[in-house]
Order: sequence, then C-alpha cells, then structure tokens
Amino acid sequence: MALSALSTAALSAATVRCAPGWEEELAFWAVCVLPSGERKSAVLRAALEPVRGVEQDRLEAARPTVARQRAEREGLEARRKALTRKVGEGKADPAELGEVAERLDELGEPVLPRLLADDATPEALAGLLARHGSMGILAAESALLDNLAGRYAEGRANLHLACQAYSGEPTRIDRRGRDAERLERPLLALGLCVQPHVLRRITSEETMREQGFLARVAFLLPRSSVGTREIDPPPVSAEVTSRYRDCLRRVATLGHADTTDTTGPSGASVGSVSGSESPTLTFSRDATEAFRDWRGAHEARLAPATGDLARVAAWAGRHPGRVARLAGLLHLAESRPEQPIAADTFHAAATIAEYFTRHALAALVEDPLRAVADRACAWLRNRQEPAVSVRELHRGPVSNGTAAEARQVAERLERDGRLRRRQDPAPDPAGGRPPSRTYDVVQNFGAGP
Repeated sequence: MALSALSTAALSAATVRCAPGWEEELAFWAVCVLPSGERKSAVLRAALEPVRGVEQDRLEAARPTVARQRAEREGLEARRKALTRKVGEGKADPAELGEVAERLDELGEPVLPRLLADDATPEALAGLLARHGSMGILAAESALLDNLAGRYAEGRANLHLACQAYSGEPTRIDRRGRDAERLERPLLALGLCVQPHVLRRITSEETMREQGFLARVAFLLPRSSVGTREIDPPPVSAEVTSRYRDCLRRVATLGHADTTDTTGPSGASVGSVSGSESPTLTFSRDATEAFRDWRGAHEARLAPATGDLARVAAWAGRHPGRVARLAGLLHLAESRPEQPIAADTFHAAATIAEYFTRHALAALVEDPLRAVADRACAWLRNRQEPAVSVRELHRGPVSNGTAAEARQVAERLERDGRLRRRQDPAPDPAGGRPPSRTYDVVQNFGAGP
C-alpha cells in the first residue's frame, strides 16, 4: 500500500527510460488479498495520510481562485446566452459573441484538485481523468473491480480506459450531445485490499484476462496473521512516520511546481497532467547492465516447455516494465529525478518484483483445490460447529479425496482466514491411532461469502 501511495504521489512526475524507444510510466497497481479482520483499513489510512494531506493543501490553495473562475464563467455564460439572442435578432456584433466564446474556451471548467477517488464507475473514472489527468484509487473494498467488471452494465466489463491509464495512452471519450473529452496522458494508480472471494471472481473473468487487466496487477497473497498477532504491538516510530510523510510530500511536488493555476489547456485542475512532458529517469551504467541481465534470466523463465512462468506468460510479459516502474518509484523516494537510478535501487526493485512473481503464480494459476475448498466452506457454514478436524473434513466435503488432500484443504482454509489451527494434541502413550489435527472455525466465518 505504501508503494501504491508513492505511485499516486509520483503520477506524471517522470517516466522511466528502460531502453531506446521504451519508456514506462510510474503508475503501479497492487491487489492485496486478505480475509476480513486483518485491519486492512487501518493500514490504508496510515499509507494514505501524506497523500490526503497534499490533496487537502492543494484544495485549500486552489479554492479562492476556483471560486473566482467559476463566477467569471457564470457571468460569461449568461452574457453568451444574451448575445446569442441579440445576434439572432441582428442587434449585436457576432464578433463580440466570438470573443466571449473564446474566453469561455480558454477558461475551461474550473475544478478543485483531486488526487484520490474510491467507488468510481468507468464513466466516472473517465470524467475524473479528463478533469485531473491522474488519479489514485486505494481502498479496502472491491467496489472499483465490481464496477469495471460490469456491475452497472449487465455484466459487460469495461476495462479499456483503466488499462490505457496504466500506460498513459492518449484517448478520446465521445459523449452523446457533447464534444469529445481528450485525455492526453491519463494515469491511474491502484492499491486495493480485497477478500479471497474477490480474487477468485476476477481471475475467473475471461475479459479481465483477455484485455490484460490482470497482467497489469501486482498480486499479494500474504498469510493471515489472525490468531497469532501481538495484542499490544509497538507503534511505528515517530521518526519513520515523519520520514514517510516527508518523502511522499516531496515526491508529490515533482511536476506540480505551480499550485495556484487551477486550469490547464483543457480546464484541468491543480495537480493534473497539463501535458505529456515530464523528466525522464535513466539507469546508471551498472543498473543498465543489471537490468539487461535480469531481463535475460526472466525471458528464459517464459519458455513454453521449461519456464516456470510459462503458465502466467501474459502477466510475466509485463513484468520487466513493472520492475522498471518499481525502480523509478524507489529512486524518487530517495533521490532527485536528474540523478541516474543506481544499481542498488534496481536490485531492491528486482527483489520486490520476485515477491510479486511468486504471488502471481499463486493468484493466477488454476488451483485444483479451489472447488473442494469452496465446497468445504459451504459445508462448515451449514454445520455451524465451532471446530473441525482434518478427519471430519475427510469424511465430509473431501470424502472423494485422500487424507492428504483433506489436510491440504484445511491448510488452504487456514491461509484464507477461515480456520485457525489448534496446538497439536500429544501422541497417545499407548501407541494408538494419532489424533487428527483440529482447527477452530473463525467466529466471523458465516459473514463471509
């Protein structure tokens, strides 16, 4: 979530030159998968606090100017309406009407600055990006994914704009009865914390796969810590909190030196992308060589017959760009844009990227246990018992499988936060049959899907 917040702050601040003719934006997409009760919202609040602070500062700075421009626009619109009538009656000079229309076009639509959004439909996202150029969506819910998958469009997914905003591709959005909205460089950062059933749903959506949405996402499937957490953990130190806040605030100022002009060439707000020009981050000589070596090793992993990433080829094909984006974000967090990205920074990005690679395999490769785990969930809900043993699972929902598969299902449900393992019982001193491993069914299990 800190990386997604850093990406939100850095959108449009720079691009990363990976090789001649190949540049990457700093938009970063992360989807973290954890069951309920993991304090996702608290983590998001902490990660987003500096970005919200920057957004509030820009809002306060822009409010007087936006108010004046809105008042001027209202006056000009009233004058244009009156002049239009008079010109039609031959009582006014058409040139004067043209001057008013010109000024209205120059003024655009004065809007207050935004850095963050939440539950946006594809249409609302288009409007946000048209007005502000870039946007970060960090949330502990799946509303955005539901909307993109077609919640309000009879199940018809609408992913094109979101995918274009990963790479800053220029696009136009035509609306009936209105001029087309031109998005010169739309950019979107994502950081979503969702429950396991959301991952199952989006990875089973053919459109999500075929249109490349999933290939753009860095997946995280951390092990649930519920049941083993410290009751009173030490807080994050004031020094770390302060340095994190200062870092994101500094990055957010890059490319946003003028925070008083509230309109760009198309009426975009403070903090928006006013054009396609921005500094280009470059790799040092050592980092360039390290990146080339890494790409060679990564390419071998895509080999259809022998590569471990062949099963997620679409995702892995975008991974070098993701590594470059991570290197660019880490670089801006510690250095100035004009300095080259150091080899150590690249290696740090590659280390993080390998974490994402392992989690992408877990998220995207078809899981043979998924169906039986879902069946076990329904069985546990109907059973309404506070505990269950592996032997009971084998006799119940895993009756067609082996005892080893029943253990795997129990471990899977433990990772998903559905079960909590009890301490293994002591062996029978008489040498009898060992007792079956037992799990507590988590209290809020029935509230989940």
